[in-house]
Amino acid sequence: MRRLLAQLLLVIALPVGVLLTTAAPAAACATTELTLAQQLRQDYLFVGTVKDVDRTARDGVRTATYTVAVKHWWRGNLAEQVRVTTPVSRAACGLQKIQTGTTYLFVADAADSKGQVQALSFEGTREVTDRIERRISNLLAEEPRQPVTGDGTTDEPPLPEPTVLDDSAAPDVVEAVTPAALLVLAGALVFAAGAFLGRRER
Repeated sequence: MRRLLAQLLLVIALPVGVLLTTAAPAAACATTELTLAQQLRQDYLFVGTVKDVDRTARDGVRTATYTVAVKHWWRGNLAEQVRVTTPVSRAACGLQKIQTGTTYLFVADAADSKGQVQALSFEGTREVTDRIERRISNLLAEEPRQPVTGDGTTDEPPLPEPTVLDDSAAPDVVEAVTPAALLVLAGALVFAAGAFLGRRER
């Protein structure tokens, strides 16, 4: 009886063992990662801190949407806060191991109709360091820009207002001369009248 039970367990265990040993690991993104030069040409290149995440599923596609507080940007002309979407699946090239409270360099080439940045793993999004930021600024030969505020401006100090010169038309010569001429004429008439009356009295 014991021998029969051992043989039965062996028959059951063999197929299970084969399945476990031949099971393939989770599929990875099949797209080759962009080079640094390619990353610098993407439409969105910015540094931001993840504040929270919202995961949704629609038509069998699971998506993670991260709310990111933008620190500064080189590409994208971004506001102070932006939403970054990515597939949850590794096989669909979704961002992996993104944590709230962590600051990342986000690299992406597209945005959806709602203005949400669509980031994929092969584009180069990763945790940021001062060294990475300096390297990007050196390669682009430009400093990062501050996020755009709600009124469409940036946090950079405004340029001084230009001095407005008086560009009104010069006064007409007749208008400028007439008051003085009238004054002189009135004085001459008074003098002439006084002289005339003085002669009559003689």
